[in-house]
Amino acid sequence: MPAAGAVGSGAVVVAPVALRSGSLRVSPDLPVVGARVTVLLRLPGGVVPARATLDLASPTGVHRRVTLVRVGPRAMRATTHFADDGLWTLR
Repeated sequence: MPAAGAVGSGAVVVAPVALRSGSLRVSPDLPVVGARVTVLLRLPGGVVPARATLDLASPTGVHRRVTLVRVGPRAMRATTHFADDGLWTLR
């Protein structure tokens, strides 16, 4: 997922996520601080666990975990929000 370009006050940018295969998408593409976002992880074939965790790293170095739940044969989803503006990293 590519990082967005210029960031205005209150905007959040999510750093690119390196996946061996599959995709990770944050919606909306350019979240606003404090607003709810949906994280969707699509995986290739194989067994998808019922739950998994995603580490969110803020620009200030604060880490927090979000639980993804299976929503389809190859998809997992979570909702969260970003508490700080700037570049976030998802792992």
